[in-house]
Amino acid sequence: MATESHDTMRRSTRLALQVGVLITTLDLRNQVCEECRTVAINAHGCGVIMQEPLKVGTPLLIDLLAQQRSKKARVVVCVTLSEAGPKSYLVGLEFETPENFWGIESPPADWAIATKG
Repeated sequence: MATESHDTMRRSTRLALQVGVLITTLDLRNQVCEECRTVAINAHGCGVIMQEPLKVGTPLLIDLLAQQRSKKARVVVCVTLSEAGPKSYLVGLEFETPENFWGIESPPADWAIATKG
């Protein structure tokens, strides 16, 4: 039985771009509002470095700091990056619906396919 590698299963190409965002949880029991930067973006979401850990499944709003644009997403992974000193977390976020939310002028071809299907 053949298995696909993680890269071939990826739904849309990742771009290693730092974009300023404001992450605000929509869960009233776990309110977090943190300004941070992405480490990777794609048509389905992004990865950000945060100072606060977030639980998988937490609904949130991503606001682009440079533009007046926001989008609902949810946490799909949260990994501790540092045990010593100030802790930081790599948080993977998935949009409710895929799109070129980032406003990339010439996005990878699979971003267009992702937004159609």
